[in-house]
Amino acid sequence: MNRPVILIGNGCRNNPDLITYLSGLGIPILLTWMAADLLPEDNPVFCGRPGIYGQRYANICQQKATHLYCYGARLDEQQVAYRYDLFAPKAVKVIYDIDKAELAKLPEDWIKLDHIQQFELDNSPTWLAWCKSLYARFRPELDGVDNQHFVDPFRFVSLFSDYAQPDDIIVAGAGKAGEILMQTFKVKAGQRVQTLSTNGAMGYDIPLAIGACLASGRRVLCVTGDGGFMLNIQELELIRRLHLPIQFFVHSNRGYASIRMMQKMRFGGHTVGADPESGFTIPHLAEVAECFGLTYQRIETLDRQVEFTGQIVELMIDPEYVQVPRVATTMMPDGSFEQDSMENMTPKLPADELREIMETE
Repeated sequence: MNRPVILIGNGCRNNPDLITYLSGLGIPILLTWMAADLLPEDNPVFCGRPGIYGQRYANICQQKATHLYCYGARLDEQQVAYRYDLFAPKAVKVIYDIDKAELAKLPEDWIKLDHIQQFELDNSPTWLAWCKSLYARFRPELDGVDNQHFVDPFRFVSLFSDYAQPDDIIVAGAGKAGEILMQTFKVKAGQRVQTLSTNGAMGYDIPLAIGACLASGRRVLCVTGDGGFMLNIQELELIRRLHLPIQFFVHSNRGYASIRMMQKMRFGGHTVGADPESGFTIPHLAEVAECFGLTYQRIETLDRQVEFTGQIVELMIDPEYVQVPRVATTMMPDGSFEQDSMENMTPKLPADELREIMETE
């Protein structure tokens, strides 16, 4: 049985007719982070957002494909988890991109086209149903961890998805906060999701939220981390002065969580410039909010019904929280890195379970 999969990237944003056509074929569709809002969560053919910090079920669908058709997706290192040779390894890969420079960087044995060319596609309902069944089995919120002392990031995003309205603009910050949002958020039709995606530039979130709000006149909900939030807090004065409908949800984990996690994993538990113990501190967000005349709310746990009322909502996250799922890398004795295959995300499934999933026809 052929197992075709379509991957849509941000290059298709200005071609709604193409998206309508592709979503009507009955073939599983995956979206890159930059294209996250091109199909809503409840679309019958939507099967997730793959990548190095993607969704486990989306990565499995992609890796199990016999034919992969990529439209407007530049397939950067985060999208392919740094290894083109392990990216959908059994699939015939057909890549559509108007930018010939983007096509040139891809392996020679891939089919690379700078124009749309029609292919005969097998839209097996059985294959689509199997892909959709993976969602119930590996849906992102199952990766959450019960914790009576902190906010579980996955459970927060589940509640945040319900809170966000169809006409809202969602801004994902850099680092863990944005990555977990993109792994777990359930997009509604009409929403716009904006993220800087691959380069993780801290500090862009507040300016992006302001620009999105001024350009659209819509409410903006921004989920970011406390480290990145600090880099442009002077612009909070503009939000106050113009009475902009922008709400910030700030992961408070005592510093640069992604940097701290990487340093601990790579350098024997040592850290530098990542948290108070290693020489980096952050002012109290309540005082920052008061300074700029913005309302503030602190949420320590999600063990009861909560309403998001503050313009700055501080979410108390366990500083030692390790983000999962992810495609892990291992440092070898010579200092080089070995990358896992994209279907084998950490925490790893039992080997026999993963083998059964990948080998079932």
